[in-house]
Amino acid sequence: MKNLRIYLATQAGCQPCKITKQVLGTKIATIPVYEVDLTTNPERRRKMGVTATPTIFIVEVTDDNENGILEEIEEKHLWHQRGMIADATNLKKIIRSLKRGDTVATPIN
Repeated sequence: MKNLRIYLATQAGCQPCKITKQVLGTKIATIPVYEVDLTTNPERRRKMGVTATPTIFIVEVTDDNENGILEEIEEKHLWHQRGMIADATNLKKIIRSLKRGDTVATPIN
């Protein structure tokens, strides 16, 4: 099974970010959700290519160097979406597809 992570890029004062964070919680479909606050970490905004918040990323992480630490350099981007999520149903379907090894197209925003 793939080792997946979800990153939620947010910024201070973003109401859609707050709603999306509440909908996702700390896990969705057994995948951990990590908030990346771009207000306190502006360098990550550039590295992630975020132009609007909230933005959700699903990445696959593999321990390529076999040191027991899953690092950012070992992440493979699988899918992302900009915009608020008020219902996680579709996101759960995408996660199931990715776990099976399917390719899922990133929506054009």
